[in-house]
Amino acid sequence: MAGKTLPTENQLFYPFDTSPPDGGRCIDNVYEAFAGYRFEGGWCLQCFTKELEQNAQRQRVREAPANSFDMIYFEHPSCSGGIDTFLHFLPRGLEISFFDSRHYMGFPDQMLKLGVFQWREEEQAALRHLFCRVAISWFSEGTTEPLQGPTHQTSSWVMRGDAPLHILQALFFLRMEPGEVFRWLLKIDTKAAWYGITQLLKDPSPVESPVYFELAEDRSEADYNKACEALNRLCLDSLYASLTSERIFEKWLEVSDQDPRLGQELSDVESYYDPAAFVLSKEQREEDERLLRKVL
Repeated sequence: MAGKTLPTENQLFYPFDTSPPDGGRCIDNVYEAFAGYRFEGGWCLQCFTKELEQNAQRQRVREAPANSFDMIYFEHPSCSGGIDTFLHFLPRGLEISFFDSRHYMGFPDQMLKLGVFQWREEEQAALRHLFCRVAISWFSEGTTEPLQGPTHQTSSWVMRGDAPLHILQALFFLRMEPGEVFRWLLKIDTKAAWYGITQLLKDPSPVESPVYFELAEDRSEADYNKACEALNRLCLDSLYASLTSERIFEKWLEVSDQDPRLGQELSDVESYYDPAAFVLSKEQREEDERLLRKVL
């Protein structure tokens, strides 16, 4: 049975599930997990017109077109009624707008901003299954299922160029075991997998604190910033533990003639490959795990 691993109290990382539920079930579970959040009115009139608010309020979440609500992601959550409105629309936003390049910081950043580390376990579990399925679709099968991409007429239509990085960020923010994710990417050995790997090697901060957090009053933004920095270090440590420069060179030799673009990407990342800068000692790893666990 997919997703059979049960969470333990303050579990730090979760196994990457290579056999999650099918896409339809995954997206259904996300809608169900977030169904308790209600639309909150009283939107900021400097950011939105009353007509926009009323139109958004009329929508049935599962059928809402992107342009009826996704303007809320460009403003502070308090401007559209607060966190509940964001989470009310989150399943639909993920389903139809995750790959939309207008959301330049991406949905993972929105989730981090709203304190995803402390969302209810059933919400996080549903999202873990969803993004395991999305990762398999993107990196292994070459589709966006069950999320809509640019070929779906009801989606926001424009495909993000940094989609691989955003899928991986979602997995990291949901605390999928990063080493398992990297080993899986290397095992499937697809072009899409290697583009994801090269994006990570070029980005020293795949996990970066958002510009601001919108947290419960009893939560510390300073602790969240430290947790993000710790998770970033743990992810990069796992990446360099999984990938050697020899493996990159072997892949470059394999593809440089038949796929010059990927060959160039692999050649470019040679200058970024720097294990000494990112590999952690046992003591450093334990300290970063403590910082992350503190906000769970």
